[in-house]
Amino acid sequence: MSSTAPGIAFALSAIATAARELSATVLEATAAKLERLGTAPLSERQIERLIKDTPGIAHRLQLTELFKRLRESCANLPPVALAWALRGAGVQDENHAEERIDLVWTGPEASSIKPRESYGALIEVIDSSRKTLTIASFAAYRIDAVRVALRRAVARGVHVRLILESSAASAGKIDYEPLAALGLTSEDGVEVYVWPLGKRQTNAAGQHGSLHMKCAVADSRLVLISSAELLT
Repeated sequence: MSSTAPGIAFALSAIATAARELSATVLEATAAKLERLGTAPLSERQIERLIKDTPGIAHRLQLTELFKRLRESCANLPPVALAWALRGAGVQDENHAEERIDLVWTGPEASSIKPRESYGALIEVIDSSRKTLTIASFAAYRIDAVRVALRRAVARGVHVRLILESSAASAGKIDYEPLAALGLTSEDGVEVYVWPLGKRQTNAAGQHGSLHMKCAVADSRLVLISSAELLT
């Protein structure tokens, strides 16, 4: 049995790392773009465009590292071959994946660290759901990408539940209705739950508790826990 050539092994390692670190959504989007580029070797301009059009600094840095390593070991790899190599590595990683925790970031981009952005992670959780999706957040405002992603989930048959504050139940802590603020109505097929004011504990000053958790759970297998409001 012959061993894998060092250059090929180096390229395969780079592809496996990228498939493991990229989100499923970004991996597939990247693979689709590569597939459309056909069989001619990638130019530097095409690589720069692929990286620039990728959302999230962590993903862009990961792709930058991938193409750097491929230039050193397998520069003539056809884009369509790279697309399917990434997909195959992604499926293999998913099949053998153990429980994993990833850091996400809310705030300005920082070149010294490589966390994923919480906003992109929320969209990923929504888009990954197939049966159930639960999102809890104190505040909620109109975010087109979130609203569209939630409607996509409902359209593919996902049972979507939102746990939100309300003007009445918050005892005046918010002065709007979060579902309407999201640009959704009950006709959009989402269920909304509110913690009733009468069931909230009070402190010594008589102040009622507030909904403080911020999380998104897809199919009881993928969870995003945030200290920042998810729907703002």
